[in-house]
Amino acid sequence: MRRFAAAIVFAAVTAFTPTAPVLADTALLSLHEQRREGRKICLVGHFHAGTASGQRSKKLALRAAARDWQGFTAWEYGNRWGQWRNASNKSASCQRIGATWSCDVEGRPCRRAGRVRSARR
Repeated sequence: MRRFAAAIVFAAVTAFTPTAPVLADTALLSLHEQRREGRKICLVGHFHAGTASGQRSKKLALRAAARDWQGFTAWEYGNRWGQWRNASNKSASCQRIGATWSCDVEGRPCRRAGRVRSARR
């Protein structure tokens, strides 16, 4: 349901704007407070989820769920925000169902802050 609502918001914003590809890294981000956390900039209080099922092992299920998280997050905010390794407050829960594994992950989107460069003279 959250994905459907986000898709509707994204479609509405992009339908009326000629710069749609840029919006993924600007307009939707402006809906959320951001703050610096160490070497990252993170969305405050906003989590995304990913899920995977039918995997042969727990490791594969976790990897697939993280890819699911990355795909949606990158689609909504841009590739800089859609890196699971940069997410904050990550959590995962997995369960074995018969011979396969399912996992759900959740985390706050973050991006690397980058360096502040001083002006050279």
